[in-house]
Amino acid sequence: MAAGPDKPVTAQLPVHKPSLNNAAVRVLLAWSGVLAVLAGLAWAVGAAFAGVSPLVTVPTGAALATVLWVVFTECAAPRGGWDRGEPDHAALPRVVAHQARQYGERLDSLLAGSPQDLAAVLRDARACAAALGERAEAVAAIGERAGAVPARELRAHHDRLAREAAAAPPGPLRSARRAAARDTAAWGDWRERWEAAEGTLLPALDAASGRLREVQRAAAAQLKRRAGNQPGTPPDVAPLAADLAAARADLDRIDGLTPGFVPPPAAGTAGRTHRATSLLSGLLALAVLLFALAAQIGPWMLHTSMILAIPVGLAAAGAARRAPRRSGALLRTAPAVAACATCAVVALTGPLAYHQLLGDRTAALVTAREKADGTRYDFGTHYSVEERSGGEDLGRMWTGPNEAVHAGAELDVSADPLDWARPVADERLGLAWAWAAVTGAGLVVLAGGLALTAAGESREARARSARP
Repeated sequence: MAAGPDKPVTAQLPVHKPSLNNAAVRVLLAWSGVLAVLAGLAWAVGAAFAGVSPLVTVPTGAALATVLWVVFTECAAPRGGWDRGEPDHAALPRVVAHQARQYGERLDSLLAGSPQDLAAVLRDARACAAALGERAEAVAAIGERAGAVPARELRAHHDRLAREAAAAPPGPLRSARRAAARDTAAWGDWRERWEAAEGTLLPALDAASGRLREVQRAAAAQLKRRAGNQPGTPPDVAPLAADLAAARADLDRIDGLTPGFVPPPAAGTAGRTHRATSLLSGLLALAVLLFALAAQIGPWMLHTSMILAIPVGLAAAGAARRAPRRSGALLRTAPAVAACATCAVVALTGPLAYHQLLGDRTAALVTAREKADGTRYDFGTHYSVEERSGGEDLGRMWTGPNEAVHAGAELDVSADPLDWARPVADERLGLAWAWAAVTGAGLVVLAGGLALTAAGESREARARSARP
């Protein structure tokens, strides 16, 4: 199973993506953490200068920074991992597993018509053949999991990644290098244990197979003599029992080594900790950001939500797939489903929920009415309104009344005291409480799932670090 002169190493080592050969990409990922924080800060400061309340600018700025941080983290995430290729059926453990199945079939055929003493030995030999097959499959899986890359090469790759991580500035790229280094270290530990054990495991498998082969051949020869000219000759089971005892001793040697190989993590997951937590954090921040944007950008929100549908779905599926397995199916899937549902609801009905929670009912006058021509990006009738009592311009409405009105008409609208959301016709808020309840429930489920997932991934990380 080890690489040799005629079997070059082609395994993909844990590295980082995308390729860092491009200088611009390298700089972008190196400083992506700083860029994410600066983008969130610039958003908050710009909105504050525009007169928006800090109650909006601070959460939306933090949400934008979080979303960008998660996006950069996923872009810099390690690719590759433990390279478990196709099973090598010519390798010794696979050959022994095949031989063990053949021994079991042949021993079954010899049992028919065997005298009692010989039949007892053959039944023991059949059980031993089944055990040999199981041990051979286990050893084959261990060897294939160890891969073809020598431990010394994995250690050198780990040291190289550790140096690159130390030289990178704080942020997603440094985290990605450290994750790749941890994944390589885990692979290297497994490979080292395999290299130390294979010198005992493979000869023990081969010896046990040879012993069972001798048992089968000797039993067949004795049965042939009884069927021929020596029908009364009692079977000599002593040599068969001795070979069988030697085979069991070989199996015991194998059992003494294989328990040291604990079930390994899936490829690429040994180094990357809290990935589900990261994705759920990004989805929660995106839901908050969409909630704020939906109240401001009007018809464009429909197109924005359509563009984000696939990334949100992929992120939710990734979070569910990488959530701790001990959490249960409900805890793994509920936050992901809540994230998709919440993002969809706030993108389409967020302004109604926003005004249900924060809006002030105000009497307004329609100052302008514009009928959109049904273009691809704009449609419907748009109204601009001002406060009736003070004449303050309230801007363009997110949605107007059910029945069309003309300029100069009076309307009851819901205005935002935080100077962020566009006004909404008061008569449109009939079901706003339902959308507000759905949005709140989705955010609560998502936040609760995030907390539980973070706790579960922390426990898994501590358990992995405690393993020998």
